[in-house]
Order: sequence, then C-alpha cells, then structure tokens
Amino acid sequence: MTCNHCAQEFDSSVKTCPNCGRALVYGASAPPAGAEAPTADLAAPIFNPLPDPTAPAAPTLGTTMSVTGAGNIRARLRPRETGEIFSEAFRLYKANWKLYWGIVLVFYLPFALLTAAWEGYIFNPSNMSKPSIMLESAMVMSLLAYIPLFLIYFGLIRAVSDNYLGRDVRFADVIRPTTRLWGMVGACILAVLATYCAFLPLAVVMPILVFAKISLGWLAVPAIAILVLVCIMWIHWSVANSAAVIEGKGSVGSLARSVQLVRGFSWKAFFVIVGAFVIYCLVAIVAECILGAILFPLVGVHGAGLIGFGGASGFSAIAIGELIRVIAAMIGMPIVLLPLVLFYYDLRVRKEAFDLQMLAEQLGYGYQEVAPDLQHIV
Repeated sequence: MTCNHCAQEFDSSVKTCPNCGRALVYGASAPPAGAEAPTADLAAPIFNPLPDPTAPAAPTLGTTMSVTGAGNIRARLRPRETGEIFSEAFRLYKANWKLYWGIVLVFYLPFALLTAAWEGYIFNPSNMSKPSIMLESAMVMSLLAYIPLFLIYFGLIRAVSDNYLGRDVRFADVIRPTTRLWGMVGACILAVLATYCAFLPLAVVMPILVFAKISLGWLAVPAIAILVLVCIMWIHWSVANSAAVIEGKGSVGSLARSVQLVRGFSWKAFFVIVGAFVIYCLVAIVAECILGAILFPLVGVHGAGLIGFGGASGFSAIAIGELIRVIAAMIGMPIVLLPLVLFYYDLRVRKEAFDLQMLAEQLGYGYQEVAPDLQHIV
C-alpha cells in the first residue's frame, strides 16, 4: 500500500503512515511523483487514525456491543430503580423459566419423594401412638430440608447471574456444587445464630418474670426493639448469598460484603425483599390452591379429609401434596432470588462502576484505562 500523503510504501495492516505520521485514508490516490513529502506535525494526535471503511468498526465506550444471549452491557448493567429491578427480573424469568424450573426440580424432587415416604410411614396408625418417633423423625426431616434449599439457591444465583451478564449458561455447570457453596451455607448459619442471640435475652428474662408473677407486657417494648434490630440486620445481609456465590466470599466475608454494599440503600433493600416475598406468597398460594382443587379430588380427598391415615388413598393424597409443593417451589423460588441478585448487581454498578469494569473486560482494556477516576466510588 502507498500513503496518500507522502507516497511512502507501507504494510497494509497499519492505519498511520510510519513516514509522515498522518492518518491514512483508504481509497484516496497517492500524491504525484516528485512531490515534497510533508513533515509530521509533532503536535498532531498521531494515535487517533481514521478507521478503515472496509473493516468493522472497533467498539468504543459509546457503541453497542453484542454479548452472547443479551444486549449491550451498559444497557443492562446500569443503575435501576426498584420497579426496574422487578421488571428486569420478570424479563429474565420469562426468557429462562425452563432453566430455573429445572434447577429447582433436580434438587427438590428427590427430597419430596423422601418426604412422601416418611409421611406415609409416620402417619401409619401403628406409629401414631409413638410421639417420640414422630418428634425425632420430624426434627431429622426439618434439618434435611435445608440441603435441597441451599443447593437450589446456589444453582439459581449462578444461573441468574450468568443470564444477566449475557454469558452462555450450561445446566450441568450451574447445578454442580463448588466450594463457594460452603461460604453461602456458612453465611446463612451465622445469620440464623445472630438472630437467635438477639432474642436470647427475652428467652432468659421471660421465665424469671413468670416465676415472679410479673406481667409479660413489660417485654413488649424490648421485643419490638429486638425485632426491629433483627430486621435491620437481615436487610443489610440481603445480598450476602450473592456475594458468596458470585464473588467467592467466605461466610463472614459475604456478610461483611453485603453490609458494605447495602449501606446507604437500606430502604431500597427493604422494598426489594418485601416485594419479592409478597409476589412469591401470592404465586405459591394461588398455585397450591388451584392444583389442590384439581388433583386432590382425583384420589377421593375432599375438604378436611386431606389424609386418610394408613389407606391407599391416604398415601396417594400425601404424594399429590408433595407434587403440589414441588410445582409451587419451581414457580416461586426463582421469584424470590431474581430481584435479590439483580439488586446485588445494581449496588455494584452504583458503588463500584461494575458496568465499566465489565465493559473494559469485554474490550480487552484494563479498568484503569477505561475509568481511572472511578476506582474509589462509594
């Protein structure tokens, strides 16, 4: 190729003439032979060449950049109001409901089958007269219920995160537990223990008041104060699970990370949590009522005769009851987690310019090159 300014020959892959330092205009004619080659203007911005019209334009901070399975990064990763978080959550749910339902089903169905077998055994007339067996087995099943719950939350958070960031999602990958699961489990256990410790003074004082024949009404104000404190704690820990799964934070680290992110956005966190919980309750209750009205009459169960102890129809009713719970969980669990994961990313965008971090990663730049002034946003 020949420079259209100084007639210097050069490699066709460059966009700035190595001789005169001027930007190349492809398709323009070279100057006539013998023409004086202009000298380079040292003050000119020689590293801002015109683009090759025949080559695809390189992405910049203002251009739309396609990401697998989603649109522009900056269009998705942007600060969102509470209503926008729920709108995006419903959009993701509609687009990926098969994936989310599959995650819930693969973990919850085995436990539901185990629960149905246990209820069929425990509600047998021969065991109904043994309260100790019923109590012990109920405690064991209550503890076992947390295993599928943790696995479902872990898989859903990974799936929602990858969907939101526009990454390819493989079902086998999101349901495979990793060491980050233990960070999430540990954070949940610490949060529950902290809640019990907050109410421990009431549990100690209450028997004393009863023994002294003092009205328990004196505990109303302290109980309300502790309840408010616990609500504030859980609001600030609302994105701890996301921090544990997505960032790989440990048990304590994920709780601290959540407090750091939620600080200053407590009311928004409150409305996101309450909104997700209310929607989940409505959907789950409606689903269970509709399915129960359709399925229970098929096995001859009507009204209060939900479980005919010991009979074939009784076990059929138990099995249908567990099936209804599985379906309600499939529909409802993603509704709870979707807004919380999106709220987590909303906080990172607002406080850490996470959208620019992702854009820099996609463009192949370092974060300092793209946003050097946004390193310490709070």
